[in-house]
Amino acid sequence: MHRRLVTVLMVALLATAGVPALGGTVAAQDDAGTATCSYPFTATDATGTEVTVSDEPERVVVVGASGTQTMWEIGAQDKVVGIWKSPSTTYLDGAANVTGVATQFGYANVEEVLAQNPDLVLLANIQKNSTAEKLRQNGTTVFKFHAASSIQDVYEKTRLTGKLVGNCEGAEETVTWMQNQVQKVQAATANVEDESMLYPMSASYSPGANTFITDIMRTAGAHNVVLDGDFGGGYVQLSGEFVVQQNPEWLLASYTPALVNGTPSGTEALESVATDALKQTQAYQNGNIVVVNSNYLSQPAPRLVYPLLNITKALHPDAWAAVNATTTTTTTSASGTTTTTTTAATTTSAEGSTPGFGVLAALAALAGALVVARRR
Repeated sequence: MHRRLVTVLMVALLATAGVPALGGTVAAQDDAGTATCSYPFTATDATGTEVTVSDEPERVVVVGASGTQTMWEIGAQDKVVGIWKSPSTTYLDGAANVTGVATQFGYANVEEVLAQNPDLVLLANIQKNSTAEKLRQNGTTVFKFHAASSIQDVYEKTRLTGKLVGNCEGAEETVTWMQNQVQKVQAATANVEDESMLYPMSASYSPGANTFITDIMRTAGAHNVVLDGDFGGGYVQLSGEFVVQQNPEWLLASYTPALVNGTPSGTEALESVATDALKQTQAYQNGNIVVVNSNYLSQPAPRLVYPLLNITKALHPDAWAAVNATTTTTTTSASGTTTTTTTAATTTSAEGSTPGFGVLAALAALAGALVVARRR
């Protein structure tokens, strides 16, 4: 097993990783230090285009599961007029009623997108650059996101989404909530030994280096055994021999709620990917399987916090219980003021629900505490 080292250097690296290139006018701050949006806003997207949003959008098309989840989490769902309709998006409250603008495989249909008369189109990184170009040729403002490879990248993507669509306050509240949950996990795993883990996916693929799923595992006190192989970054295909040789202590399994009746058991969740090699591992034979919602694990969006908590609680229950008794929260306001507060911990559900972030939600959360808006 690998000894966990939490150092100032690691924190500094996370703090500077994956920051999107921004230019022009960024989010302004009011006198109370609350994030507010300002236009025109300019940022460079994954196509290398400097995209300027002139005014706050009222009609937004989102083609990508993680982008759709983010819009819901920051309280901007009422602006969404088009999405990729699939089990990866329609679990969100009200999303099934939004017009579908993509193929069954998630690629944007240019004609359907344009038919929604959007002020802004947000494209996932897997969308083709040619799609963005066709939309721009029709006078549509398009922003294609960069790929996220860490939790820090998701923070930045969430903030960026808020600036693009005019929900800066909701985005900052969402990031603050995420950071507070991550801080609790980091406190629980600071002095534990990592448990070895493998996340088997279809066709024997698994996430490797430079993926946000590996970062989730690392943060939760799990060592992804794929990192011990001679692989490049991204998602890699594993041989049965490698799986048997690594013999992980834990397996991570995911399921799509819309496709099953209730939460499956570990072996049920692994049924479609359980090779003979996987069944030989100590994790499989001992039933050490952490089952998580695939919509939260596979999407680099705010709800990744839930599988992070699932893994931490399963692998390090005593450490988690100790930290959960009290928690130290460090918050930095938009004006740069840092506040550290120790309070009785608030437990976050492993599944979660759409919180409806915004001014009213923040006031309701702040009624019981003066430190930070927090989901319950």
